[in-house]
Amino acid sequence: SLKELAELSAIRNTKIPICTNRIPSVANHTKIPIHSSRILSVEETQLSKKSHNHLFVIQGTDEIYLVHLPLFQLETHRYQVIIKVEIPKKIMELYKDLRKKNPLKVLLLCYQENATIDQIAIEGSSFKAHIIENFDLYTVLKERPKMSSIKNFKVKTTKLLKKRNLGLSYQDKDYPIDRIPFYLYGTENQLHIDHILLKSPSIQLSAENVQIKFTSGKLKCEQKERGVIVHMIAKEEMDDSIIDLCEVAMQPFPDTKYLGNSFFFKTNSQFHIELYEDPAFEPTLNGPGLDNVNHITPFATGKLILPSMSKGGLYIDSHLINADPIIEISKNKIVKCTIPSEPWKKNRKCKSNNVKTLYPREASSL
Repeated sequence: SLKELAELSAIRNTKIPICTNRIPSVANHTKIPIHSSRILSVEETQLSKKSHNHLFVIQGTDEIYLVHLPLFQLETHRYQVIIKVEIPKKIMELYKDLRKKNPLKVLLLCYQENATIDQIAIEGSSFKAHIIENFDLYTVLKERPKMSSIKNFKVKTTKLLKKRNLGLSYQDKDYPIDRIPFYLYGTENQLHIDHILLKSPSIQLSAENVQIKFTSGKLKCEQKERGVIVHMIAKEEMDDSIIDLCEVAMQPFPDTKYLGNSFFFKTNSQFHIELYEDPAFEPTLNGPGLDNVNHITPFATGKLILPSMSKGGLYIDSHLINADPIIEISKNKIVKCTIPSEPWKKNRKCKSNNVKTLYPREASSL
């Protein structure tokens, strides 16, 4: 029943021992794969409980924009979504106070109810949510992030800007050759960007309150509201040297913790850009070809500047977006078994952080 090849990764990476012994019952070898399968089933049950806990990067203070945190390896999270939302006035004031204390810190919004991404993306839909201040990319799949003091409030979707399915059949065959594409959207005074995900593996790059200095053309209010495409074609260094940007040469990116200080996407960085109308004009259209603007003339060019530490935050992730949820959950549960030299004896030892025995009947205690 697997719909896509990407869904095979969980099975491919799961270590289930296979017995080739002519008399497998001598040491009860047949119970090993059965038990491992049951452990996998338990892990999948744990994962299903998390499958509707959608997380979003919060951008802006004039209007609130939410950028979904996608996972290529989990079908229910395999979407790039950008929405504009409304929150209660009192919550908005608390949120703004939180942002003033630390403008650089990225805040996330977590939906508390079991809502699918399709339900969340519907204009007019409303769900309970809370704000997360401290977020760890490396533990979010194993444990629920801690809530901040801003919790149990209603979030209403007022506008859907982008909802793109990231399944294999909707991906491009290769990465962009001479650019790094982003969605650009926002209000008259606040503009935000999010990296367009065209192929896996990839990296999520989001920034709020970016500045644009135009050398030609302009950006209209209606274009800001619905979102356009901006190509970063070159980076301008501090010594005024220009470095061309080529995503196909940069992919795949290292894990987030290994990106280092020389990573191109950081505060105050300046980029030469071209702006295009989105060829996939409808918010729900899928790829491939979402960035196919090769035969279109840019309506504006200029320079884009990422926010300073006092203006806004950057969200950078090449770990969670590409992580295999089942492998992440089961990292500390790998079963290591030792079979005694005298196989007719039934006393065996099984070493595991969470499993006491190999017998399937005890899997229910996990």
